[in-house]
Amino acid sequence: MANSAQCERIYACFTAAELAAAQYPATEAACVTQLNTASGCDAETEANACTAVGGNAVYHGDKVPGCISQINGLTCAQVRDPNFNLDVAAPICGEVCATPS
Repeated sequence: MANSAQCERIYACFTAAELAAAQYPATEAACVTQLNTASGCDAETEANACTAVGGNAVYHGDKVPGCISQINGLTCAQVRDPNFNLDVAAPICGEVCATPS
């Protein structure tokens, strides 16, 4: 779901020419598919969602709605920033897979 929200913001904030220049797919739906494939989302379950984080990271599904909300709240100025970092712009997303303290 976060990939869907991320693609929505990207496609809302960039022109078709800018998207093509950055080698994004032609459609938002294709962007979601591309991100899901690249991040292995199609094969993820709650049990393995955080294995890419390494160590003993634990999935916190309760953080997902906040992550999506923060992504949806990003302004185009934030998304278009050449130094854009999703972990900084939507910090709760980094809490979805977190190691116990």
